[in-house]
Amino acid sequence: MMPSERRSLALEYIQQRGLCGIGDLAGLLDVSRVTVHRILDELEGQGLVRKERGGVRIVETSKPEGRFEQRIAQHLELKRELARKAVKFVEDGDTLFIDASTTCYCFAEALGQLKPNAMLTIVTNSPFVLQRFIELPDYHVTSTGGELDHRLNALVGSITLDTIGKLQFNKAFISPHCVSPLGIMTPHSSTFEVYDKVIGSAAETTLLAESPKFGQMSPLLIAPLSALKRIVTDSKLSKEMRQLYSEDAAVPVI
Repeated sequence: MMPSERRSLALEYIQQRGLCGIGDLAGLLDVSRVTVHRILDELEGQGLVRKERGGVRIVETSKPEGRFEQRIAQHLELKRELARKAVKFVEDGDTLFIDASTTCYCFAEALGQLKPNAMLTIVTNSPFVLQRFIELPDYHVTSTGGELDHRLNALVGSITLDTIGKLQFNKAFISPHCVSPLGIMTPHSSTFEVYDKVIGSAAETTLLAESPKFGQMSPLLIAPLSALKRIVTDSKLSKEMRQLYSEDAAVPVI
């Protein structure tokens, strides 16, 4: 059984049982308890399960906030690493668009920590990014408005697109679902429209992409990599992959 199949089977079993014992999972998967703990550590790191006394249970994600916490927990340290790197491309007086991805939320978090007194204008379609900047009075922050997509915790739709179309950003920071040699991609039509409009309105666009997003595919192609100013990623991306994407798109991978 492949590791990914073990993780999927374990997750399904825990979901069915509620609180599930380590021994039960070891028997189900026919592996040692040490291997079970390794699998659960991966699932817990992704925000999918929670280990507690007596076993492990599924993390409840019925609320929008829970879904956001689950998504941001996936590769959190990689997101924070690349977010800190991306802040150096922000200067006083910039007008920034920051999208509603959890990766860009980490960027907003790093921005507030590293440049709290910078005179910035921020435009975002993320309710969580808006909340993040409440205590930073030197930032002028504008919401795009729009319809709340509860799955993605993003403001989308015609109002959002109309607002973005009326604005100009000298820098946009975005993090769609995945990055392929074809370009940046997403499975969501609502965010596809937002990204397309943002890239058209921004003087330059920086892609923030943690290394697991590279080489993945989604149905909707937002833009080719050549539409980007730069790609900021984490130290886990291999040297070969960096070179491949830099050469194919003539865009620096940082």
